[in-house]
Amino acid sequence: MVQCLSRNIAARVVFGMGVIDSISQGFALVRRRPAIMLIPVLLDLLLLLAPQLSVEPVARALASALQMPPGMAGTSAYDPAQAREALLQFGKDGNLLALLASASFGVPSLVAGMAPSDVAHVGGVLPIAAPGLLFLLALVLAMIGLLIGSLYLTLLAAAVRGESPGLSVLLRRTARNWLHLLVLAALLLALGIGVLLPLSLIVQLVGIISPLAGGFIGLVAGLLILWAVLWVVFYLYFVVDAMVLQEVGVARAAVNSIVVVRSAFWPSIGLIVLLYLLTMGLSIVWHWLAGMTVLGLCAGIAGNAFVGSGLVAASLVFYRQRYEAWKAKVMHA
Repeated sequence: MVQCLSRNIAARVVFGMGVIDSISQGFALVRRRPAIMLIPVLLDLLLLLAPQLSVEPVARALASALQMPPGMAGTSAYDPAQAREALLQFGKDGNLLALLASASFGVPSLVAGMAPSDVAHVGGVLPIAAPGLLFLLALVLAMIGLLIGSLYLTLLAAAVRGESPGLSVLLRRTARNWLHLLVLAALLLALGIGVLLPLSLIVQLVGIISPLAGGFIGLVAGLLILWAVLWVVFYLYFVVDAMVLQEVGVARAAVNSIVVVRSAFWPSIGLIVLLYLLTMGLSIVWHWLAGMTVLGLCAGIAGNAFVGSGLVAASLVFYRQRYEAWKAKVMHA
């Protein structure tokens, strides 16, 4: 009877918290600790007040250098005109400072997702013409963005655990999480280059011989990569959550993420889909508000910071509860 009771308790732990409960608890955590929202709010204000670090000069130089090799016109699937157009558009819209948000692994930012033409940068535009300086700035800003994200996630993880760490503990945890995120970012970059670069070369070589075959191979390879990426992202969705909550490295965090997804497959799908829909749907509202007036922009920044922080916290809550439920299930099996 005791064993049966233990199994019932374990089952309640496993199925006790649903996706909606996780999201509700995530928002409740942010309401109890509103200071967490200061990081995304201050980041958006920085992107507004600081000059736009424009990459347009470098993009124009690269676009002008793209030419079809002599004798290859009409024989290849490669179209330099499309590549030039994409580069020029990227140069027009690109702002290096946005790396502070996009490289942060979780810090919600409204301004980083807005085109420079939609944002009145108080600091004006600062063009970066030297490729070497562009690369160096991108590297430094990405590392700073990871540091900001580490602090933000460390604070949220402490809130999920119900802790209020002192400054020394907070800094130590932030530094450790920053190193783990650096390793994760390096692995993702290496994986992307290792897969996409050889594949693009193969497609281009085949396209020179037969444009139709090159286009077909590119399409099939693109679909296969997309399918593989979706599954990898799904099973490794909670890697960052595991790193900041359990203070483990990338390898162990990947294993823990897979464990949680496998033990709660459909709830994990439900959470990921719901978080995505809420993020994308409310993003339309925030951008609409930001395009109206200055007050609308301020409301959009504040709303995005609250909702974004609540959704990140919800993911942490869900992961923690599901991992503990898996442990309880294993112990009482």
